[in-house]
Amino acid sequence: MTRSSILIELNRSGIKALLASSEVQAMLEGKAAAVVNAAKGRGILVGGDPGDTPLPVEAISEASGARAKAMVSINHPAGIAVEAKHRLLVGSLDAARS
Repeated sequence: MTRSSILIELNRSGIKALLASSEVQAMLEGKAAAVVNAAKGRGILVGGDPGDTPLPVEAISEASGARAKAMVSINHPAGIAVEAKHRLLVGSLDAARS
């Protein structure tokens, strides 16, 4: 194999600014919203017997700090069990790929 003679030098301050930019934050919020919609679309109900309340899945975003951040969580005591049994959030990740 031949080695490439291309040298790439990264601009650290530019990458840092990009990771904290409002554009990246907006993109992450959109992807988190897509995951939330996909998870809610699976129609899992909690509370009561057999369940009468939609599972509260929410997107949380944070623009402070060195990087833009977005997180999707199940805000319910049964969230861990629902994720373990139905793989709700992991199964909804494909919605963020488009």
